Amino acid sequence: MVGMVKQNIRKWMVLLGLLLTAFSITEAATELWGRGEVPRLTDPADVPMTLEEIWTGYEQSYDKNNPLEAKIHKTWEVAGDVVVNWVQLTVGTFQGKKLVVCGYWAYPKGAKNLPGIVMFHGGPQTASESGAVNWARLPEEPLPDPSACDWDRWVGPSPTRPYNRKYLLGNWRDYQDFVGLTSLPEWGSHTIDLCQWAADMDAGGPVQFECEGDTIYGTYPNGVRLVMRTAGFKGEGDWKVSGTCPVRFEGDEGWVEADDKRDLVASDPRLLEGAPTEGASGTTPTRHVREFLDCVKSRKTTSGNASIAGNTHVVCHAASIAWTLARPLAFDPKKGVFPGDEEATRLCDWKYRDPWKLPS
Repeated sequence: MVGMVKQNIRKWMVLLGLLLTAFSITEAATELWGRGEVPRLTDPADVPMTLEEIWTGYEQSYDKNNPLEAKIHKTWEVAGDVVVNWVQLTVGTFQGKKLVVCGYWAYPKGAKNLPGIVMFHGGPQTASESGAVNWARLPEEPLPDPSACDWDRWVGPSPTRPYNRKYLLGNWRDYQDFVGLTSLPEWGSHTIDLCQWAADMDAGGPVQFECEGDTIYGTYPNGVRLVMRTAGFKGEGDWKVSGTCPVRFEGDEGWVEADDKRDLVASDPRLLEGAPTEGASGTTPTRHVREFLDCVKSRKTTSGNASIAGNTHVVCHAASIAWTLARPLAFDPKKGVFPGDEEATRLCDWKYRDPWKLPS
């Protein structure tokens, strides 16, 4: 089994590792490959977009100087169709020290002669077993009728990839090309917009971000704090409401929690006086559709309009960048940059696949 790992996943492990940790491999990097060090990305234009760009300089120097030293600590099956391994890999030398990572290696049960997919992560985050399993379940499928789904347009400016129907059914959430550096922008779009509204910051956002473990703190210009934590979607954490995507509003007189099942729980029942007792679930689009139709007639702006949604996503991505870099960051929500921090600001940009481009 270890021999199979060495043969099948060396390149794919390094490929995914480079993509996940934002390293680039170009001709100019060959010398660093020879020293066993991976150069850091310095310009979004240098992001490798093809396998050829990624492997430039690798075969000639890095591979022979850095044995993989693969170890499999545990093997199990998921749902009877995917085999998952917990592996330890030596991925080379960085800044003079051996770099060892652990991650999940998954492949379809019974499959042979396939590239290995290894899921691991750097920074303050952790590898995801579910992410590796999803990758193992997404083989290339025949393209659909373009009238039903134009796959090239669906992928948009992201690097092209083989079609699989599961991307359309929600599996896009596990891929940086579609959701950003972390999955925060996906779930944040459901919750942070409510926090923006409550802080009266629909037109702006936090100006400072800092991280502590799995929690990200954003501070608004008025001093209000936005707390983002990876708990709540599946019942994790100490939430009082039972639904997914919970939000808590805290103030001088206590707190109120809400979720997408229209649950409301407060530290003091008096805080809920006058609150509606009936209404549609937050996952029901009925009210959004009704408001949109009303605004078509009145020419007014909808509550969840493009500007509000856009600002919410900017906040999500800014928080995601702070989490990825694992250090405090000052942020300008109007300009969408991190003043005085070139490394963080570079992550605000993304290399588009031709012929896609942002209007000037």
